[in-house]
This record gives sequence, structure tokens and C-alpha cells, in this order.
Amino acid sequence: MQYLRNIKSLILSDSKVSEKIMYVKSAKTTMLNYNEVHNGTGDKLLFNPNSVNYILRYYFPYWSAEKKIKEVIEFCETTGTKYVMFVCGYQHMGWNMIPLDVARLETEKFIYARKELEKHDIKLGLDMGVTYGHHQNRWDHRDKFPDIKYWKTDIKGHADYSSPCPEDINLKKHVKQVYQIYAHCEPEYIYINDDLRFDVSDNMWGCFCTKHITLFSELTGRQWNCEELKNALYGDHNIRKQWIQMLGKCVVEYARDLTVAIHGINPKIRMGMMVPTVHLLPIFGHHLTNVLDALDGNVKPIVRPCIGPYQDSNRREIAGGIIYMELVKHFLTNKNVEYTPEIETAPFTRLSKSMTVVRFHIAQAILNGMTNPAIAPASYVGDPVDIEPEYIKNLPVDKLFYDSLCKMGFSTPGNKKGIQLVYDFNSAKESKAKIKSPHDLAWSSFVTAKILGSLGICYTLDESPVKLITGKLFSAISKKRIEDILKKGVILDAEAAEALIDLGYSSDIGINIGKEPEYWMAEECVDAEFNGIYKDTYIPLKAIKDSIYKLLPFENAKVISQIVDADRQRVCSGIVLYQNSRGGRIAILPYSISADDGDNRHLLCYQRRYMFRKIIEWMNADVLPVFVEEPTDFLVQCWDNGQVLTVCLTNLSYDSFSEVKVIFTHKEKLHFDEAVYVSDNGTLNKLQISLIQSNEGDGHICKIKHEFSAFRPLIMRIPYV
Repeated sequence: MQYLRNIKSLILSDSKVSEKIMYVKSAKTTMLNYNEVHNGTGDKLLFNPNSVNYILRYYFPYWSAEKKIKEVIEFCETTGTKYVMFVCGYQHMGWNMIPLDVARLETEKFIYARKELEKHDIKLGLDMGVTYGHHQNRWDHRDKFPDIKYWKTDIKGHADYSSPCPEDINLKKHVKQVYQIYAHCEPEYIYINDDLRFDVSDNMWGCFCTKHITLFSELTGRQWNCEELKNALYGDHNIRKQWIQMLGKCVVEYARDLTVAIHGINPKIRMGMMVPTVHLLPIFGHHLTNVLDALDGNVKPIVRPCIGPYQDSNRREIAGGIIYMELVKHFLTNKNVEYTPEIETAPFTRLSKSMTVVRFHIAQAILNGMTNPAIAPASYVGDPVDIEPEYIKNLPVDKLFYDSLCKMGFSTPGNKKGIQLVYDFNSAKESKAKIKSPHDLAWSSFVTAKILGSLGICYTLDESPVKLITGKLFSAISKKRIEDILKKGVILDAEAAEALIDLGYSSDIGINIGKEPEYWMAEECVDAEFNGIYKDTYIPLKAIKDSIYKLLPFENAKVISQIVDADRQRVCSGIVLYQNSRGGRIAILPYSISADDGDNRHLLCYQRRYMFRKIIEWMNADVLPVFVEEPTDFLVQCWDNGQVLTVCLTNLSYDSFSEVKVIFTHKEKLHFDEAVYVSDNGTLNKLQISLIQSNEGDGHICKIKHEFSAFRPLIMRIPYV
């Protein structure tokens, strides 16, 4: 802990940083008294809405509580942190369920810690690290938990004795007891970690233990075994729908039962919903709102979305991971909840995630209106809270930057611009397709966001005249909504196109689908308008996971690429464009974009970047308000409230640049002379932007001078005239 004292002294010796520390410490006296602010439901807010509020998310070891509480308090005072979230059950070296004796020991020490924290005006919440769903401990648990009768069982009937079945009666009793014990700590809230879920993999879809098989047999009125049930789930959509509904009911009942159990001890404790990776939720009936409603007891629950990935070893995934948080905010728009986005760094320290990416993730949370980042600086085994000293250095220094973003206000829905990604929680349940794995029903959201973000194409979940639709969405939405989509612009992957054909809309998308080609090797760019300088080049298709769909275009459709074999001979059509009688402009890809697409080289290339941009412009040129023409590999995000255009440009490469060439497609006149950006110290500084070319009615080409290093976003605001 001596390091904390040294770094605190070092920070306070710097006059500029000292001012920032003073700003942090005095924030509560200059801001609105948030204890008097309500969230529209009669509940007082937990967090100050006028600033960014750091939350220290940390495992507090009961075996060295007196020593660790001093470390925690000093960390909080040095970084301006007024909120602490203690993880329960030392999950990285404990049991997969919290033993009752551990719960009692931790509760005793948490009560002690809460009283010490209160002396420093620091508030305590709890994060129930493990209840039943995490597999941190792979060893046999039967001796430790002899009352558990049913254990999670895979599709082949193999039981995992490290993880109990959620429907086990004794497990339910045990989990309720654990939560009630911790409720005596009197925390502000208790998060149910992302245990409110079922495992989904090629061999696991919920649980196939005898308990679950019996429950499902009673529900459906017929007897099942593992093999028969697997075949039915993969091939019979009616059985699959009932299975998903049963799993969802279990998840919701857990949420409701734990809420009742905790509020039986202390009705003032708020329940927290930690949201796992959203794209898998529809496969087991978790719709966000159904679980959140079950947690809504006497007081409004709070929500902790994850921001993936937890490590930055694969830089290409960093942009894609933002979508999880964006999906949560989108689907809970009308719920008026407080968010504590998860800045997870497991397995921790800068060996796992750099401080640059931590800063990027906190900034992204704020841009999504989530201003209470729950930061995990150390592992969940009681490591020193300052084991990674860079948090102590960076959090105070970055506070003014974060608070400045907070005051700009990004929580208004409907302002984010770009091509619209569309998802529906009923898509897995309503799909009639035969599948090979439960993952076939997952959303492609992460993969799609990764692709578009890397190509510099801004996307949104808000309503937009151009959409990108993949997978099984059309099975879940109404005829009216389908036909409204087909009146505008839409890019379809092959699976979505096939679903429309099955529903009788082939005349609206300009293709039929023939027999799968026997072989293919590459995609040739054949159209000058939509391929530009990349015409006559080839895109390798070796990474295609499943198959190429043989698109059979109508006579008046336009083919802009073609599939070729190893001898460069034509196999079938590639991407097809079509304008239908409704006025809609349709683009169909000859392959699917699925959640399991780990290698996207056929979509992450310069040819595709040019092609997608031209397709979107053909559909509606206003959909991409900003495009970084050069250099490449910039994430582009745009918000437009009708008065000011706000743009976030993030360099996703390790190469640094001092200027970028940007195309603004707005026909309205922008006041470039009044453009500003958020500096590192939170001030709004004049942006060095110069107009290179202005085309009447076609937008503007500008050059921006700024230091663009990896994952250090430039956030700028340009007013309209």
C-alpha cells in the first residue's frame, strides 16, 4: 500500500493534476443535490447524475479485512471514488456456489467495512459473484454440497458435477439463504451476477438432467430422452419454442424469488441485473425486460451491462464489444434505470487490458448515457487493490474528460445515426428453421458491429431508412413491419433473404435461391460503380463458415460481384442489388453473417469497405453522416440532435496519425469554424478542421489535424448554421 501513498504524493505535487483532484473532491458541492433527484418512479437516485461516478468493484477478503479496508479507503480518496461494489465469494479460487459459512464470514466483515466506508462518505453495494452459473471451479462439488441431487447435464447425458442444475430444489433453497445472509450487510444494492442464464454450446442448451427431462415431459405431454429431445429441438420449431419458454420461466422465477428473499430481510435494497452477452439471451428466453420486471420489488432495480471483450489481446474485437452495452440501453430505453457499466479486465492488470482501452471503454459508456463505471482493477482473490498502479495514476487525471462528456448528454434515444441493426428477442423462439447448433439461433450482433466498426461505417439501433438484417429476424416480426422494411433500403445476409422467400417475398428482393454450389474459392468484384478501383480484384472466401447460397437474380436485378472457382471461372452470382415495386432498394449477400463467424476476412477488406459504402449511398446518402476516407481503420460514431452534429472518431489501429480526411455528407451547412473537441482536461477546444471541397447538395470534404493514437477517441461537436 506504500505505492498508493507515494503516487498520491506525486499526483498532488503536480499543480495541474492537483486542480483536477480538487475538482473531484469538490464536485458534490457544486452539483445538484442528487439525493433530492428522483428517477421518475419515486425512487431516489443512487448515483450523482451530474458527473461520472467511479465504482470500485473489488473482492474484499474476509481473512484480511482490517488491512484491506485501509487500502480500499485510500484508493477511493486518491481517485475520487465514492462508491464501492464488493464481489462475494472469492470466485476465482472458491466454490461454484457460495458455502453458507463463507457467506456468514463475509457478511460479518462486510458490515465492518460498510461502517468504515460510511465514515468517509463512501457507499457500499454488493455483487453476488457466484450463485450457480459460473464454472470457475472445475472439480467435483458433490462432497461439499451433498444435498444437491441434480447436476447440469449436456445433450449427450453427461453430468457436470461442478455445476448444479438450476431447478434443483435444494440449490434454490441454498441460494435464497445465501442472498438473505448478505442482505444483513445493508448494502445499497445487490447485483445478481450473470448467473441468471443457461449455458449454450454445441453440447449444452439449458440442462438435460432427469429433472429437466421430467419437467419438459410434463409440459409437452410426452416422454423424452436426451437424444430424442436434442433431435426435436434442432428440427421441430414447436418443441423448440416450448423449451425456450421453459428455460425463460426458470430464469424469471429465480429473479423474482431472490428479490422476495432479499426484501424479506431489507425492503430498501435495490436488486441489480448484470447482463451477460446479449446475443445469446433469446436462446434461453431471457428478454432483459422480463428479468428486470421480476427484480422490480419495492424499489427500482439497477443494471450492469458488460462491455466486451475483457482483454484487448485482439484489437479487432474491441469495437464490436460495444454493441452489448448499446443493445441493453436500446431495449431498456423506456425503463428509466440507473446503469453501472462493467469495466472488466479479467484476468486483470495491464497484461490483460491496457489503460488506453479502459479509458476508451469508460468513454463509450458515457457516450451511451451510462456514467457510473464499475471498474475491476484487481482479481477476485483479494489481491492488493493497487496491484495495477496505473489506475491510481489515470483515474484522477481523466476525471475532467469524463465529466465533460457527461455534461454533453448522450442519453436521448433516437439521435444516433448510421445503418440500423435490427434484432428481436422472439427470433429464436419463433424461428421455424432447422438448426445444427443452438448458436444458429444467436444474434450476429457482435460480429456485425465488429465488421461495420472496422470498416468505418457508422451504425445505430435507432430507426434509420437503411437497415442491415441477418439471420432469423423475419420469423419474429409482423407482416406490416416486414413490408415497411422492404419499402426502404435494406442489406440482407443470405439467411435473412431465404426467410423472406419462404414468407413469399421473393418478388420484393429480386432473387430466388437455387441448389448450393459444390465448390467455390473467391468473390470477384465486377461492377465499376460499386467496386471502383477494386473492380476486377478478388476476395478470398476460404473463411466462409457454412456455405455459399446460389442467388438466382431476377432479370432487372444488378449483380455487382460473382463467385468463382479455383480456375477463376464463374460459379454463381455474388452480391445482388434490386429496386422493388414498393420503392425499396435491396442488397443481398450470398452468404450468412452468423454469431459463430470468427474469421471475417471476406468482410473485413478494402473491397468490402468501398462496396458497402456505395451500396448504402445508393439506398440513402444521408445515412452515413461522416466517413473517414483516409486513413482507414477508424471507428465512426455520430449523434445528431438537429442543432449540433457530434462525432466520435477512434483510431482502431496501432499506427498513429496526425490528420484525417473526412467526408461529411450533410446537405445542411455545418459551422466548421465553430467546431470544438473535448480535450484531455475536459475543456472544449477549437478543432483544427479545414474545408477541402464543398459540393452543393452533396456534402463537404474536410481535413482534420489532431493526434490520433490507438483507441484515444476524438469527440467533436459541429453546430449547424
